[in-house]
Amino acid sequence: MHHRVPIGADQREFIVGLNIVWSRLEQDRELLRLVRIGMNDWRALKKNEKAAVHALYSQLFGNYSLAVVGKQDIKGIEDFVQSWEDVLLGIPLCPGGKIWWAEAQYLYDPRLVARINARLEASADLPPSWVEGLTFWTTEDADFAKQ
Repeated sequence: MHHRVPIGADQREFIVGLNIVWSRLEQDRELLRLVRIGMNDWRALKKNEKAAVHALYSQLFGNYSLAVVGKQDIKGIEDFVQSWEDVLLGIPLCPGGKIWWAEAQYLYDPRLVARINARLEASADLPPSWVEGLTFWTTEDADFAKQ
């Protein structure tokens, strides 16, 4: 018999934080466009654009770190942790996200950085990058056609 373990308050806050991030992208089409560009080619963004995309990524990584890293109460919710970690890993697996992660990882909890880097270096059982797994993150459509 499988017993479902309830998630803790930190994990609930993480889910709320993720929903806020997704809502921002849904409502702010310019930020969405910049995230799409940044995932594919970080160097194509201007500094203010990079700062906006970085702020969004920081919400994702920061919320995850607060909810999971160093917590003892994640026993029983390993699938939850794994699925959201896979969402985050999709960013540094993108061409532009890889550059962003190399530049920005020093800002995060060292335990989070070690955890993410260990999974990236292991290269086994990695999720697809956001641009590989979800083709709407690519920049090969009319939104990005050269004028």
